[in-house]
Amino acid sequence: APRHPQVLTMLASLYEQLEDWESLIELLPSMRKNKILETKALAELQQRAWRCALMATDADLPEAWKRVPKELKRDGGLVESYARVLTARGDASEAESVLRTALEQTWDGDLVQLYGETVSNATYLNRNRAMS
Repeated sequence: APRHPQVLTMLASLYEQLEDWESLIELLPSMRKNKILETKALAELQQRAWRCALMATDADLPEAWKRVPKELKRDGGLVESYARVLTARGDASEAESVLRTALEQTWDGDLVQLYGETVSNATYLNRNRAMS
């Protein structure tokens, strides 16, 4: 990976414009190592890149989630985005599991609300399947 600060900055900007989230994610460690951005800005870029990568993936979402760094799995915004994508793709039970795990680690009012909605949705879908 390149090390020159200007090249790293330009590549990050390009990948973001192209919505090439995987390439941006791969670039982040070099950016961190070379102190390209302030810590907060780099964390925000990392969170945005992972959120967008998860939302854009056509692959198996739980497999993609396994690649997310552990510290980001505690980020309420990322967990919420992931759970919403799971639910939209018809996997409310996995969304419920992810939300429960996140809430066991850190209390988050938004996640509690989403958890309630997800559990209700999963229960409704399971009941409809059983009646079919």
